[in-house]
Amino acid sequence: MVELTRWYRRVRHTPPMFGPPRIARRSIFLWSPSTVALKPLIPNDVLIRSFMSKTIAGLPSDPTKWKGIRFLGDGASAMAGLWVWEGSSDIAAPPFTQVVVKEALRASRSLRYERDFLISCNRSSSTHLLKTLQDSDVNRGMHEGLGPEWNEAHLRLFLEYCYLESMEDLLHKRIIKESEVAGRYSFVTNVWGVGVIMYQLVTLSEDLPNLLELFLPNWNVALSQSPTYGLDIRAYNYGQSLTDLIFECLSEKPGCRPDLFGLKNRVIDGYSAAHAADTSFEPYSDFQQPEPVHVDYSEPEDLLDGLSHVSHLHLSPWNI
Repeated sequence: MVELTRWYRRVRHTPPMFGPPRIARRSIFLWSPSTVALKPLIPNDVLIRSFMSKTIAGLPSDPTKWKGIRFLGDGASAMAGLWVWEGSSDIAAPPFTQVVVKEALRASRSLRYERDFLISCNRSSSTHLLKTLQDSDVNRGMHEGLGPEWNEAHLRLFLEYCYLESMEDLLHKRIIKESEVAGRYSFVTNVWGVGVIMYQLVTLSEDLPNLLELFLPNWNVALSQSPTYGLDIRAYNYGQSLTDLIFECLSEKPGCRPDLFGLKNRVIDGYSAAHAADTSFEPYSDFQQPEPVHVDYSEPEDLLDGLSHVSHLHLSPWNI
């Protein structure tokens, strides 16, 4: 074995010689490095109160009837708050009653580019993009009591309000969907399939529920634990117990779907309750293929005579 280690591919190999381990040299600093503690970022309460109490001139209908009720946050270039409509019934109602007002903090941070980006995004029909409810304000400094540097700056954006709290939840929701649902199959996957079959029987179509229309039911406490699909089945004349069962089977979160025994028992209970109520059932139809109808394929005599007459003609491309 020693001889083999001295040769490598028929070439004599000399193992390298390693010297003694080096000792790390201690570095000496002439002075201690200075450290500066970061100042905590404290929101300017005066600025926030001034922002939430002002009358936004760009709001529709009567701007004085809009009230800022919630400060949503601020950053390096802008702050945002929620305004709601509090006008009486004798005043023309605006096209929306809730709006997020995002206002720039400095003239150099105009919201023009964000406005253009949002408008380009709104051209799509996606329900996952934040929409602008009306065009932004092109400011005149003197109208807002500001300096001339604010002239022609896009001071505010008017955005839709996400009533499901922060849009940051959408990112976590997507991560949860990938980790809990994607690639994980069990009996709850079969329950989803049963829900799809019941959905198709209700709608009498082969289409799946629209996976872009995710909603959270608010009429049933059990259903409100998870978003679900298939909202359009409520337009059909079926009982709420059946449609709620379909919604529960189509729940986005697998843990909120019924188990197989519970699903079977609920179907049996509904069927028994319909019989107990003496509900009239639609009669069964015979879905078997009917017997084929006899068709007489014999050719009429006048047609045969015509064909025999044509067969005696000498047809060519010149006399057709």
